[in-house]
Amino acid sequence: MEICTEYAQKGMFNIFLTVFFATLAFACLEPFFFIGYLISIAIFGLFQAIFMANAGGAWDNAKKLVEVELKEKGSELHAATVVGDTVGDPFKDTSSVAMNPVIKFTTLFGLLAVELAIELPPQTSTILARSLRDLGRLRLPLLLHDADREGRRA
Repeated sequence: MEICTEYAQKGMFNIFLTVFFATLAFACLEPFFFIGYLISIAIFGLFQAIFMANAGGAWDNAKKLVEVELKEKGSELHAATVVGDTVGDPFKDTSSVAMNPVIKFTTLFGLLAVELAIELPPQTSTILARSLRDLGRLRLPLLLHDADREGRRA
C-alpha cells in the first residue's frame, strides 16, 4: 500500500506542476482565450469523470451479473469479466474522483492567474508566458525520463 501511495503522490505532483504552469502561461497569453480554456477544462473534465465512473460501474456490474445471475463462475466468461472488473475498479474508485481536484485547482488558480495577467503590463505578461512555456518544454522531457526510469525499476 505504501508503494502505491508514494507512486500516486509523485504522479499527482507532476500533474500539479503541469496544470500550474500551463494555467499561468495561458492566462498571460490572452485573458479571453484563457476563459475558454477554463470552461473547456470544467466541461470536459466533468464529462471525463462521469464517463470513468459509469464505465467502472458497468464493468463491476458485468462481473456481478455473470457470477450471480448467470452462475458462470470459473468459466472463460467469468475470467473476462474479472479482467474487466480489474480495469473498472480503478476507474470507478480512483480515477473519476481524482478528476475533481484537477478541475477545482485549475479553475480556482486560473481565476487568480487571470487577475495577475490583467494587472501586469502587457510586456511583462508576454515575457512570463514565454518563460513558462520554455520551462514546460524543459520539464516535460525530465518527467518522461523519470517515468521511464521508474518503470524500469518496477
